[in-house]
Amino acid sequence: MIKNEFYDGILYQIEYQKHLSNRDYTQHLVYHIKTDDESFPHAHKAIESIMNDGSWRKSEWLMKNKQEPSMVNALHSYHTFEYDEAEDVYVYTLVTPYDD
Repeated sequence: MIKNEFYDGILYQIEYQKHLSNRDYTQHLVYHIKTDDESFPHAHKAIESIMNDGSWRKSEWLMKNKQEPSMVNALHSYHTFEYDEAEDVYVYTLVTPYDD
């Protein structure tokens, strides 16, 4: 299923990648985003706004866990954002840590 969203007048086509995702223990939900937005920082900001999942950027998650180690910070969801040149898509991965 493809979700079409606009941000600053630019179309973002977001598709959940079930075959790349993992819902066991630490969850990794992977999304491919097709867009004409060639600005990585702008696309990242747009996708964060569109997804609106309350996750932190991975760098923020790492920093908070280093500066203020706690279970609340350790279990907070975070995301990664990268560009896959081979697929010509941005890849947004939502990570939800699991503590057994």
